[in-house]
Amino acid sequence: MSQSTWTCMLVLLALLFAAVTLGHADKNAKATATKLESKVAQLLDWNLRRSIISLSSEKFNEYVRNKPRNYSVIAMLTALRPNRQCSVCKATYG
Repeated sequence: MSQSTWTCMLVLLALLFAAVTLGHADKNAKATATKLESKVAQLLDWNLRRSIISLSSEKFNEYVRNKPRNYSVIAMLTALRPNRQCSVCKATYG
């Protein structure tokens, strides 16, 4: 094969690789957007039920620490054990 044929094949392979990579990135972007929409919908649903949302460690990591996240969170960490004697916690959950 001539050099121009090899060059043409390399260009075609590069274009194919770029198309596959962009298609994969597009799927990741759609999955991220879907996950973000799901997280926001869940938080809004919880907020409609109660103004204070209690989160387990697992839910805190998922909704507060992990990405994707296009929202802000104000976290109030509580110490509900009686030996802590947290007056703010007692007033909130009392």
